[in-house]
Amino acid sequence: MRKNRTLLWMISLVLLAVMVTACGGNDQPTEVVQPEVVATEEVPVVSDGEPVPTVTEGPELGTYGQPIDVPIMDGNRDLQISRTGGNINYKIDTLTLQEVYDYHVEQLDIIGWLPGPHEVETVTSRLITLARANEAKDRITVTMQYNPIGEFTVITIVVNRAP
Repeated sequence: MRKNRTLLWMISLVLLAVMVTACGGNDQPTEVVQPEVVATEEVPVVSDGEPVPTVTEGPELGTYGQPIDVPIMDGNRDLQISRTGGNINYKIDTLTLQEVYDYHVEQLDIIGWLPGPHEVETVTSRLITLARANEAKDRITVTMQYNPIGEFTVITIVVNRAP
């Protein structure tokens, strides 16, 4: 009986050690990618009131540090942008999937992404993807998935640039 109790205590201690190890915190902080902040400069103006063109280095970036031709909704949360700008993820609260879809269709049209052959006007499921291309043969997919429990939409954007 005493051997069984000792064995039971040893097994319990081993399981406890395994749980503490598995659930314990990571000593190294995880890297959070923050969007780059672009400093704005005052553009010099010539005497007739027109700005002097200036040469800028690097690609133009949007409001959140994303490539200028990729739309991101205001009011987003948990925004993640890869270093290359080719993968973007974020969430939107309190909007229906149809509203999120309509925003992306409108913005992609304005920016110059050409509509794909299978786009729909009315969203009938909780998951929808827009697939488009531009004149430079770049491709973009915008996947929107609605979570009815949390009442938010997860947006995933993938951009593949033509060589």
